Amino acid sequence: MRWEIHPWRDAAGAIGGIILFSEVVTQQRRATMALEESKERYHALFERAGIGMADVEFATERFLAVNQKMSEILGYPRDELVGRTWSSLTHP
Repeated sequence: MRWEIHPWRDAAGAIGGIILFSEVVTQQRRATMALEESKERYHALFERAGIGMADVEFATERFLAVNQKMSEILGYPRDELVGRTWSSLTHP
């Protein structure tokens, strides 16, 4: 449950009571936990893959992330690959 409690004020501004809001957040919490677990599985797969993998922003063709194997294949440290484009690494 999620609770919110706020004072209720009368026309003169004096506190005349409280306003109480409550909400069942079980489904939301379950969905959040499932999303976090999915992210963790994706990250583990991405990092441990035996092939080079990259997350690419297609509009700019820039690497957003690369795994260690991709770094080894291309011969650049990972931090130097992030932000670069594939075409900047290949001969014209």
